[in-house]
Amino acid sequence: MGIQKLLSSLSSKNKRLLCIAGIHFIAIEGILLSFSFIGIQPQNANVIIDTHFGKLIENIDSLEKSVVENRPIAQKQFYYTLSRKNYKYLETVIEYVSPFFAKYYINGPPIRKHDIESGNKVIEPHGFQLLETFFFTDNSSLSKEEMIYEIRILRETIVQTRKKYKSVIPRTEQYFDMIQMELVRIISLNINGYDCAITKENIQETTFIFDGLLGVLEGIEEVRAKGRSLPKIKNLITDSKKYLSLNKEYDTFNRLYFITNYVKPLYSFVQKLRDELQLSSTPVNYAINFNENNLFDETFFNRYFFSINISDSTNILAQAELGKNLFFDPILSGNNKRACASCHKPEFAFSDTINKNFEYNRSGFVKRNTPALLNVMYQKSFFYDGRSLQLEDQVSDVLHAKNEMNSIPAEIVDKLRQSDEYKILFKKAFKGKADTAITFYAVLKSISEFEKTLVSLNSKFDKYIKGDKKALNQNEINGYNIFAGKALCGSCHFLPLFNGLVPPIYNDNEFEVIGTLKDPNSNELDPDSGRILITKKNIHAFSFKTPSIRNVESTFPYMHNGAYRTLEQVIEFYNKGGSSVIKQKIEHQTLPFDSLQLSVKEKQDIKYFLLSLSDNAHKNIAPKKLPKIKDPILNERKIGGEY
Repeated sequence: MGIQKLLSSLSSKNKRLLCIAGIHFIAIEGILLSFSFIGIQPQNANVIIDTHFGKLIENIDSLEKSVVENRPIAQKQFYYTLSRKNYKYLETVIEYVSPFFAKYYINGPPIRKHDIESGNKVIEPHGFQLLETFFFTDNSSLSKEEMIYEIRILRETIVQTRKKYKSVIPRTEQYFDMIQMELVRIISLNINGYDCAITKENIQETTFIFDGLLGVLEGIEEVRAKGRSLPKIKNLITDSKKYLSLNKEYDTFNRLYFITNYVKPLYSFVQKLRDELQLSSTPVNYAINFNENNLFDETFFNRYFFSINISDSTNILAQAELGKNLFFDPILSGNNKRACASCHKPEFAFSDTINKNFEYNRSGFVKRNTPALLNVMYQKSFFYDGRSLQLEDQVSDVLHAKNEMNSIPAEIVDKLRQSDEYKILFKKAFKGKADTAITFYAVLKSISEFEKTLVSLNSKFDKYIKGDKKALNQNEINGYNIFAGKALCGSCHFLPLFNGLVPPIYNDNEFEVIGTLKDPNSNELDPDSGRILITKKNIHAFSFKTPSIRNVESTFPYMHNGAYRTLEQVIEFYNKGGSSVIKQKIEHQTLPFDSLQLSVKEKQDIKYFLLSLSDNAHKNIAPKKLPKIKDPILNERKIGGEY
């Protein structure tokens, strides 16, 4: 039975979801069919995967039957858990073949969602995480009919995903793509509480993922015949599963030990096996560089994935050098007194130390705190409300904003053309193009290329995870494990970038409703309503982009309103459950509504870990002088602006 037939057969009580589900299943079928999988797939892997699809569907059928027949809750939980086991075995394949289904209908967070890829519709929660709330919490308000409805949606989505897999039959290199992506998913999502939030069976479930990974590898004839690294991979997976089985407790699991001693070397050997087979790269612009065997090097990320790839990218070093001059030059502002660096100061990780910065001509204060720019290239949306989707757009918005730079493009270009030095810099940066004249586009492109050089991936934490076991002390190690485990921070600030861009696809920037208060001691919400002003969707009321916490030591004050001066205040805010501490509730808050019950020692260790993410990158990057302008008054402008 197809998805549309299933939906049309449901009772009128469930019509609230018919339109949304129907529209998006139709849309995604079209999207999925546009994928190109060409080549011959070894039969064994295909049979193994298809067998587990069959088992998963049988498990879901048993789960539905247990609900229909009103069996004891223990039986429902048993079949749910069995379904999860087979799902986790297949997660590697499902997430690769049907990422949209996986996100919205199979294993997404149990909250209403609205993203660019879903068009103008808000999608209700579906899938395993929603069912988890049915069977492992006191959710008596839900009817049996509603439970059956959700189980059938899950089943039909799995059926359609199985058909999609059987129709495309991935090539060997694509199996390696999905395996490498899954290893990233394990360390950044699975063991950090991104799913399985109620039962906290994340650690045990990871053993099922390893079974699936090994099943795929051993099912590929080419791997069995030529893969010299396969025995080492099998041994590492066996050892990994043994460690997981002996350390099942979610809150106390030593994530850093597991990552550095098991997953990281496993990833390296999978990549080595890929080289042994001389597999070509998949012609898809992924965020991950599959030819890099070190999970945490800067080269692990594909820089061209995170921004538009346009034809004038041959001179990006010269463009970035030009962009640095422009970034620190107040000539871009309407009054020649304010530069990008006026608010984004290098010594503070390209943020500043005041709650909210001045508006243009000091007429007041801007609406929100200045976000840091280090690692800004590893983002897919910009500003706290996500209103810009490219760095060039972000720069343009700020330059045009009357309360920020108050610039007019034509005037910027006219002033820059009065400088012989700028003429030389622009000509060098855009050499080989038909038009090397100074243009507003070239200004935006150059500043964005400079901002892309502001990479910060060399902190104490990075050095430890790359192999220097002396880089972190025990308090910092404990702090990360609490951060990623009991404190649930790692389910929003994802390793290794520690921002809200969801691995391993890195195409979806999370926005969270945390209920920021006017100040740490206030009983009132901050009145800024956030992303709803952009999307006009109620689920985004008081929603803000999850920022990076790298170099957080230097980016105080914190939150979008800059009201929290210390890390201790921020940690305590989350420990208490966000806005749960006050009478005013937020309908779509994404934080737990009760205390994390962190001890004084645990909170202190989290702070130690956060401080280990500092590397003071690009601290002294400002140019020594600015290009000269023919106008003598303009030559008096200050590097970085006056305010």
